[in-house]
Amino acid sequence: MTLFLLLQSSFLHNFIYTDFLFHYNNYINPFKNSFFTFIIINFKKLKMINEEIRLLREKEEKKKLRN
Repeated sequence: MTLFLLLQSSFLHNFIYTDFLFHYNNYINPFKNSFFTFIIINFKKLKMINEEIRLLREKEEKKKLRN
């Protein structure tokens, strides 16, 4: 039982500590090279690229309809 409590407390401590570090780093520099910002930025780029592709396809379809 004491071993279980010890493991639980160490896990909780590590979790809080890493959470604190993560927020602290984001507060100091939000666009630090973290994995999550990398994913978010790439996701936004993909959305922009998809939007441009969609617009180009619509233009092509309009040209085909005119001809």
